[in-house]
Amino acid sequence: MEKNHQQALYVAYYLSRFDKEALNNLKYSTWTEAFNDIATRLNVQKHSVKNWRDEFDPLHGHRAGWHKRAMAPSRIIVADELKKHQEQYIRSLVIDILSGKKK
Repeated sequence: MEKNHQQALYVAYYLSRFDKEALNNLKYSTWTEAFNDIATRLNVQKHSVKNWRDEFDPLHGHRAGWHKRAMAPSRIIVADELKKHQEQYIRSLVIDILSGKKK
């Protein structure tokens, strides 16, 4: 998997798990704004960011998401890695990713 896609998965997990809190903490007004900006920063498709967020949704209960299919192995790895961490830690990781500090 390409590095920028891997990084986008971490961001998508954060968006899914913390939902509107994540949106606010990252200073986005709307989901569309978030998807567009994240896609631009990470050089991925905006629909991919939304779909990856939706793939994590069944774990968190904010939206139904992709509840009718099994999660891809790369998504399971990200979820297992981040589930033990608190919001502040994951937010810091996401901010580093989006700012280009996390290579």
